[in-house]
Amino acid sequence: SILGIILYYGVVLPIKEKQGVSGALLLGYGIVIPSALYIPFEIVDILNIQSVLIRLGSISISMTIPLRCLEAMHGHSDNCKSWRDYVLATSFIFRPAMNEERQFQPITSRFLIRNIQKYVYYMAILCVLCSILSPLDYTPFPNSLHQSDRTIISLHWGDWYNAFVLATLINETLQLSMSGAASLAGLYTKTQYDYENITNYPMFLSSSPSDFWGRRWNNLIHSDLKRGVYIPCRKRIGSKVVAGLATFIMSGLLHEHVWMVLFFDKDSYWFGKQLLFFGWNGILVSLEYLLGERIGRLMSKQHFPRIILSHLVVLLALPLAHLFTMDFQLADGFITLQQ
Repeated sequence: SILGIILYYGVVLPIKEKQGVSGALLLGYGIVIPSALYIPFEIVDILNIQSVLIRLGSISISMTIPLRCLEAMHGHSDNCKSWRDYVLATSFIFRPAMNEERQFQPITSRFLIRNIQKYVYYMAILCVLCSILSPLDYTPFPNSLHQSDRTIISLHWGDWYNAFVLATLINETLQLSMSGAASLAGLYTKTQYDYENITNYPMFLSSSPSDFWGRRWNNLIHSDLKRGVYIPCRKRIGSKVVAGLATFIMSGLLHEHVWMVLFFDKDSYWFGKQLLFFGWNGILVSLEYLLGERIGRLMSKQHFPRIILSHLVVLLALPLAHLFTMDFQLADGFITLQQ
């Protein structure tokens, strides 16, 4: 909330009124973003948080505030009428639901009931998956990677499908946590928060790399990256490919920070994993932009059933996917979730 107020009066209003722009940029890059990145380390240290899942709850500020600050500095922030509205729009990783008049929608019993139903649904799915995978240590396929291994590209099929399973678990965990968090945030602020389709079956229905990252995997962060990085880069440079690569690089840097908070004291942690993983996916999306029509004709629904097409898309990322998924398994994140 404090950072939201600082953002509103120190960045949003000066940029909107085109007065004190230099000071707003200095405040954003020099104070707001560094503070947002530093606070999670202090929370983990002061509270001595050891659980990866609880640490995960402390990093929403470092994923949200820097991107909201970037979008504010480049004039793409929410058109809020007051600092109170802006704080509601920036204090949580999801954004408030708005009506046609751009007013926040108040919380309703229907909203809460729907959230509870979704929470129970995703909890049931995770219970089933954890019951099946727990005896197998969440690696049901032959595994060639080890805790201290720094393999960047794995060509072992077992590593690919272990990463596939772990990514599916992460996807379901994200849906579960966001449905619960949206309910708690709504009760606290008396406002509905828009978290619909945070993920949309990315592992099974994606038709292309851009469809996977742009419409199916973690749409909350995608929206912030689009407004804070992609649109400003696209306007300044004009190139869709360059703007896309810049967005994936920023995503990699943010995830490096997240991984540092989550796993800095784990033997499996080393800096660079997320830059490599998201950089590779940025290259895949760029190739899709450059060769879109040819790839589209080759991998159309007429040639492949939807689930097969989606699997071919996911296969493109699986050789490096262990860089994203393996730390959660080695740090006993899913065992903690099961307990």
